[in-house]
Amino acid sequence: MRYIEEFLRLKCAGDVLNVVHPLGNNTHKEITESMGMVKKIKGLIISHPMQYSILDLCAGNALTSVLAVHLLPVKKSTAIDIKLRNRRWGNAQRFEYICGSIFDPLMEDCINEDSIIVSVHACSNLAHRIVELYKKSKAKALFLMPCCLGKLEHKYPQMIEDKLGNYALWAWDLARDLENYSLVEDKHIMSPKNIIISSVRRKEGENEGT
Repeated sequence: MRYIEEFLRLKCAGDVLNVVHPLGNNTHKEITESMGMVKKIKGLIISHPMQYSILDLCAGNALTSVLAVHLLPVKKSTAIDIKLRNRRWGNAQRFEYICGSIFDPLMEDCINEDSIIVSVHACSNLAHRIVELYKKSKAKALFLMPCCLGKLEHKYPQMIEDKLGNYALWAWDLARDLENYSLVEDKHIMSPKNIIISSVRRKEGENEGT
């Protein structure tokens, strides 16, 4: 419940909820997922205020990107999801909600070197597509919390599968071809799917706050 308590103490909590309401039947879980993600991206953004834009893919109710634009010095947050949701999007400054598919070839044109791609609980082929988009792009960073398992791209000894478990292995498999990647399990997130994959592209000699 740590993230729930931290969220409720935020001065912007009411404003954020007014924008994204209704969240559905798993409000507490979604809040912890978004809080965990925002905490993960915070260091990179704080160290470069107003330099980066958030691109929230498979955004759902867009809680993560709305929360980020309230808490962090980002140029803009853009949420993209295939399902149209009518919320009070206009109440969030520097924010845009787009109804669209991440499989649209034009999606690649939305990503530039100042983009930070985030995605909370993208499933199977969606997670693969997000990793693919990041690898093809010049985006600064990717922060991905995968959900339902997809097809593994690499072979693993049975012992490794047994030790790690299916979900951790799935997250590692997604991350293996990324540069400078890391995997962190956030146990404050109220979901068993709580591993955040991160990859930050660094220039030579650059020190990132992640």
